[in-house]
Amino acid sequence: MEVVALSRFKSEVLHDLLEEEKEEWTRNLRWDYSQPLQIITRLMDSSTLSGYVALKDGIPAGYVFYLEEDRNGLIGDCYVARRFAGSGIEEALLDVTVEALKANRNIDRIESQFISFKAWRCEAFFHRHCFKLYERYFMTRDCDRLAAVAPDTDVEVRAWNAANIETAAQLTLLAYQEIVDREISFHYQSLQGCRNFLAGIIERPGCGNFMKDASFCAWHRQSGEMIGFVLTSAVSPLNGHIPQILVSRRFQGRGVGGRLLNQAIAVLCFKRYQTVSLSVTAENAPACQLYRRFQFDILVRFQTSVWKRPPEGGWKARIF
Repeated sequence: MEVVALSRFKSEVLHDLLEEEKEEWTRNLRWDYSQPLQIITRLMDSSTLSGYVALKDGIPAGYVFYLEEDRNGLIGDCYVARRFAGSGIEEALLDVTVEALKANRNIDRIESQFISFKAWRCEAFFHRHCFKLYERYFMTRDCDRLAAVAPDTDVEVRAWNAANIETAAQLTLLAYQEIVDREISFHYQSLQGCRNFLAGIIERPGCGNFMKDASFCAWHRQSGEMIGFVLTSAVSPLNGHIPQILVSRRFQGRGVGGRLLNQAIAVLCFKRYQTVSLSVTAENAPACQLYRRFQFDILVRFQTSVWKRPPEGGWKARIF
């Protein structure tokens, strides 16, 4: 096996591998991965995507890519062809990726949130590289029914408006200050990161095609403030996805999140979507409870991993 820089390849060389990965997304997540792959192949063909390709007898057997942003490294994907599963290729690709990111002194942390469809010991790999691991669930439910939600006359649910994005970013930053996801994703650690994250959901197809008519904001009538929102996307002609839903901490536990969920699912049902999905961190107990109450079932369990660069000379200071 040979591991080679991704920049040496054009996407057509990896065509069969990428097509197989697209099939895996459809089979495992009911997700049409065509548009994200278009972005990936465009970056490959412009030689601006960092990563590596594993070759077996000259044939691309797997690939990994990563991004660098604001002193963070993000492992975006690692995929190995089915016929080479279990042969150590995932470990080889991730080994060289993690070492390259750690060697870059401009990178202070590395996060990995890609979903692996293979039964390999990714936990052992990331533990060996001193990552902290968090379990996440990819959950789904049918759209043909709504849950019972008690009405709250103090809260009004309105259609999403582009002008809401700045307030939504501020709400996101505050809401995640005491939630484990802030440790998992660097976007939640700054206002600009929250802006970029929400803008990515709306403007780019990485989380599906944004559905403005299935996205809503919750407003507190008495104070006139926005207290929550839900963003919805289409990930295939029959399947919707909720990449973000949150409620201000001051208004949690009052059914606001349930109303936002119901409103989004009602639109998906009206548009004849069959299922809706979302992902959640296992440690986020209130969110998990809400989704189970709404009859979301776990479709895939996956690991997210975070590494932080130790302070320079920190261990020496402790010794002396």
